[in-house]
Amino acid sequence: MAALEGQMNSEERNLIKQLILQKKPKVVFEIGTWKGGGSTLSIASGLFENKSGVLYTCETEKAFFQQAVESFNEYFQEYKPFVIFHNESSSIILKSLIEENKIPDFVLLDGIAARQKEDIDDINNLEKYLSDGAIIAYHDSKIQLIVNDYFSTNKNWKKIHEVNSSTGFTVCEFKK
Repeated sequence: MAALEGQMNSEERNLIKQLILQKKPKVVFEIGTWKGGGSTLSIASGLFENKSGVLYTCETEKAFFQQAVESFNEYFQEYKPFVIFHNESSSIILKSLIEENKIPDFVLLDGIAARQKEDIDDINNLEKYLSDGAIIAYHDSKIQLIVNDYFSTNKNWKKIHEVNSSTGFTVCEFKK
Protein backbone atom coordinates (compact mmCIF):
# COMPACT_ATOMS: atom_id res chain seq x y z
CA MET A 1 0.00 0.00 0.00
CA ALA A 2 1.33 3.45 -0.92
CA ALA A 3 2.32 5.85 1.83
CA LEU A 4 -0.28 8.56 2.31
CA GLU A 5 -0.03 11.16 5.03
CA GLY A 6 -2.54 11.04 7.83
CA GLN A 7 -2.74 12.51 11.31
CA MET A 8 -4.01 9.54 13.30
CA ASN A 9 -1.90 6.89 14.93
CA SER A 10 -2.22 3.21 14.07
CA GLU A 11 -4.41 2.39 17.10
CA GLU A 12 -6.92 5.10 16.15
CA ARG A 13 -6.92 4.05 12.48
CA ASN A 14 -7.43 0.40 13.40
CA LEU A 15 -10.31 1.27 15.73
CA ILE A 16 -12.04 3.26 12.98
CA LYS A 17 -11.69 0.42 10.50
CA GLN A 18 -12.92 -2.16 13.03
CA LEU A 19 -15.96 -0.01 13.82
CA ILE A 20 -16.73 0.31 10.10
CA LEU A 21 -16.42 -3.47 9.67
CA GLN A 22 -18.63 -4.18 12.72
CA LYS A 23 -21.30 -1.48 12.31
CA LYS A 24 -21.51 -1.70 8.49
CA PRO A 25 -22.67 1.90 8.04
CA LYS A 26 -24.45 2.89 4.84
CA VAL A 27 -23.65 6.62 5.03
CA VAL A 28 -20.44 7.88 6.62
CA PHE A 29 -19.83 11.60 7.03
CA GLU A 30 -16.34 12.91 7.77
CA ILE A 31 -15.35 16.44 8.70
CA GLY A 32 -11.64 16.90 7.95
CA THR A 33 -10.10 14.82 5.16
CA TRP A 34 -6.69 16.51 5.40
CA LYS A 35 -4.45 14.57 2.98
CA GLY A 36 -6.60 11.44 3.11
CA GLY A 37 -4.20 8.99 4.76
CA GLY A 38 -5.65 8.82 8.26
CA SER A 39 -9.33 8.37 8.98
CA THR A 40 -10.36 8.76 5.33
CA LEU A 41 -8.25 5.84 4.18
CA SER A 42 -9.27 3.71 7.18
CA ILE A 43 -12.97 4.31 6.53
CA ALA A 44 -12.62 3.70 2.79
CA SER A 45 -10.77 0.44 3.44
CA GLY A 46 -13.51 -0.78 5.79
CA LEU A 47 -16.30 0.15 3.37
CA PHE A 48 -14.42 -1.63 0.57
CA GLU A 49 -14.16 -4.79 2.69
CA ASN A 50 -17.86 -4.51 3.59
CA LYS A 51 -18.66 -4.03 -0.10
CA SER A 52 -21.20 -1.37 0.90
CA GLY A 53 -21.57 2.16 2.20
CA VAL A 54 -20.37 5.56 1.04
CA LEU A 55 -18.06 8.04 2.74
CA TYR A 56 -18.82 11.73 2.19
CA THR A 57 -15.68 13.55 3.33
CA CYS A 58 -15.22 17.32 3.60
CA GLU A 59 -11.98 19.29 3.44
CA THR A 60 -12.15 23.07 3.11
CA GLU A 61 -8.41 23.59 2.45
CA LYS A 62 -8.13 23.30 -1.33
CA ALA A 63 -4.50 22.06 -1.41
CA PHE A 64 -5.24 19.23 1.05
CA PHE A 65 -8.47 18.36 -0.78
CA GLN A 66 -6.61 18.13 -4.12
CA GLN A 67 -3.82 16.02 -2.63
CA ALA A 68 -6.31 13.55 -1.14
CA VAL A 69 -8.26 13.23 -4.40
CA GLU A 70 -5.08 12.79 -6.47
CA SER A 71 -3.71 10.15 -4.07
CA PHE A 72 -6.93 8.13 -4.16
CA ASN A 73 -7.04 8.43 -7.97
CA GLU A 74 -3.47 7.20 -8.25
CA TYR A 75 -3.13 4.62 -5.49
CA PHE A 76 -6.58 3.59 -4.30
CA GLN A 77 -8.76 3.15 -7.39
CA GLU A 78 -10.60 0.23 -5.76
CA TYR A 79 -11.87 2.54 -2.99
CA LYS A 80 -13.23 5.26 -5.29
CA PRO A 81 -16.80 3.84 -5.48
CA PHE A 82 -16.96 4.16 -1.70
CA VAL A 83 -15.66 7.75 -1.29
CA ILE A 84 -17.01 11.13 -2.39
CA PHE A 85 -14.68 14.06 -1.71
CA HIS A 86 -16.03 17.56 -1.07
CA ASN A 87 -14.12 20.85 -1.01
CA GLU A 88 -16.92 22.62 0.84
CA SER A 89 -18.11 23.36 4.33
CA SER A 90 -19.39 20.34 6.24
CA SER A 91 -22.59 22.25 7.08
CA ILE A 92 -23.42 22.61 3.38
CA ILE A 93 -22.74 18.94 2.63
CA LEU A 94 -24.64 17.73 5.70
CA LYS A 95 -27.67 19.82 4.77
CA SER A 96 -27.59 18.35 1.26
CA LEU A 97 -27.32 14.79 2.58
CA ILE A 98 -30.29 15.32 4.89
CA GLU A 99 -32.36 16.79 2.04
CA GLU A 100 -31.51 13.71 -0.06
CA ASN A 101 -32.49 11.45 2.88
CA LYS A 102 -28.91 10.15 3.14
CA ILE A 103 -28.72 10.23 6.91
CA PRO A 104 -25.26 9.39 8.26
CA ASP A 105 -25.07 6.45 10.61
CA PHE A 106 -21.37 7.03 11.25
CA VAL A 107 -19.78 10.47 11.66
CA LEU A 108 -16.14 11.30 12.17
CA LEU A 109 -15.14 14.75 13.40
CA ASP A 110 -11.50 15.42 12.62
CA GLY A 111 -11.59 19.12 11.97
CA ILE A 112 -9.69 21.90 13.64
CA ALA A 113 -10.29 22.96 17.22
CA ALA A 114 -11.26 26.46 16.07
CA ARG A 115 -14.46 25.13 14.49
CA GLN A 116 -15.84 23.15 17.44
CA LYS A 117 -18.99 25.30 17.67
CA GLU A 118 -19.73 24.60 13.99
CA ASP A 119 -19.23 20.86 14.62
CA ILE A 120 -21.75 21.00 17.48
CA ASP A 121 -24.20 22.92 15.26
CA ASP A 122 -23.81 20.17 12.63
CA ILE A 123 -24.48 17.48 15.26
CA ASN A 124 -27.51 19.35 16.62
CA ASN A 125 -28.94 19.59 13.09
CA LEU A 126 -28.31 15.90 12.50
CA GLU A 127 -29.52 14.42 15.82
CA LYS A 128 -33.24 14.57 15.04
CA TYR A 129 -32.62 12.29 12.03
CA LEU A 130 -30.27 9.76 13.65
CA SER A 131 -31.21 6.19 14.40
CA ASP A 132 -30.32 4.37 17.58
CA GLY A 133 -26.81 3.02 17.35
CA ALA A 134 -25.44 5.80 15.15
CA ILE A 135 -21.77 6.49 15.86
CA ILE A 136 -19.87 9.72 16.24
CA ALA A 137 -16.13 9.54 16.68
CA TYR A 138 -13.90 12.52 17.19
CA HIS A 139 -10.16 12.99 17.00
CA ASP A 140 -8.11 15.39 19.13
CA SER A 141 -10.52 14.84 22.01
CA LYS A 142 -7.99 16.20 24.51
CA ILE A 143 -8.23 19.66 22.93
CA GLN A 144 -11.81 19.56 21.64
CA LEU A 145 -13.18 20.78 24.98
CA ILE A 146 -16.49 22.11 23.64
CA VAL A 147 -17.11 18.85 21.77
CA ASN A 148 -16.12 16.81 24.84
CA ASP A 149 -18.49 18.79 27.03
CA TYR A 150 -21.34 18.32 24.57
CA PHE A 151 -21.02 14.53 24.41
CA SER A 152 -20.39 14.08 28.13
CA THR A 153 -23.48 16.09 29.15
CA ASN A 154 -25.94 14.99 26.45
CA LYS A 155 -28.04 12.03 27.65
CA ASN A 156 -28.49 10.74 24.09
CA TRP A 157 -24.79 9.95 23.71
CA LYS A 158 -22.81 7.20 25.41
CA LYS A 159 -19.02 6.96 25.23
CA ILE A 160 -18.16 3.46 23.98
CA HIS A 161 -14.43 3.74 23.17
CA GLU A 162 -11.59 6.02 24.09
CA VAL A 163 -7.98 5.92 22.91
CA ASN A 164 -5.64 7.59 25.34
CA SER A 165 -3.18 8.83 22.73
CA SER A 166 -1.29 12.12 22.82
CA THR A 167 -4.26 13.90 21.21
CA GLY A 168 -7.10 11.59 22.23
CA PHE A 169 -9.76 9.79 20.22
CA THR A 170 -13.31 9.20 21.47
CA VAL A 171 -16.23 7.19 20.06
CA CYS A 172 -19.84 7.75 21.16
CA GLU A 173 -23.06 5.91 20.33
CA PHE A 174 -26.47 7.56 19.90
CA LYS A 175 -29.54 6.39 21.86
CA LYS A 176 -32.90 8.13 21.61
